[in-house]
Amino acid sequence: MPLMQDKLPREQVKGFLEGLRRHLQSNLPDGSSITLRVASLLSGNGSQVWERKPEGPEAAFIGEYVLPNLEEFVRLQVNDRPRDGDPLDLIRVGFSAPKKYSSRGFAFFPGHPFGKVFRKPEAIYERWRAGEKERVPLIQSWPDLTLLSPYRILFECKYFKTRLKSPAKVQLVKDLYETFFYRSLPLQPRKGEEGQVWDYEFACYLAYDATEEGWLIQAWNGLNEKVRNSFWEMANVCVMILPER
Repeated sequence: MPLMQDKLPREQVKGFLEGLRRHLQSNLPDGSSITLRVASLLSGNGSQVWERKPEGPEAAFIGEYVLPNLEEFVRLQVNDRPRDGDPLDLIRVGFSAPKKYSSRGFAFFPGHPFGKVFRKPEAIYERWRAGEKERVPLIQSWPDLTLLSPYRILFECKYFKTRLKSPAKVQLVKDLYETFFYRSLPLQPRKGEEGQVWDYEFACYLAYDATEEGWLIQAWNGLNEKVRNSFWEMANVCVMILPER
């Protein structure tokens, strides 16, 4: 019986993420429009979403395309469930995003000995050994997006654009490790009335492949099918690489 109870929410979350994939795919403009728009935003041109220049291409893509579409999709999902509240209260952002979203606060895990990127053992040891005044010995983890309802899901978002093929394989491994690292952080109970809780059981690697050849998608599709399936079935990590070609 416990297995059956566990299967239902997993299938619901999977259906939710597949619906989000379709929503993004149908609402994103063509690739050339996105790359031109991202470049324009990075040059300092304004937009209806941003009040300031984005920090980088990933932030530009997330703020301009992912956040508005995620908000719209969540709004459609919670229309019949008013108890879930305004989607803007359900989406937490972990980077310098448009004010509309970042004003609702951040989801974070306060202080962890491990980080999302593995460094040289000597460097990690020196960080652990360091005092507070020298450097921060513990790492705060800030995933790009976290969703509080209808399911608690964290998102690690990437914007991939390179003319070379081999970096896609390396980037894919790094990104998936980062996504799983966030998902695997242990439960952090709420502290105080305004405290935040960390209990994200599911994660989504949401990447946009801006290469004409689709190098990132090719790298993902080149993996063993059993391995690809295991990211969701065994690790609760959904891999969503757009656009679908």
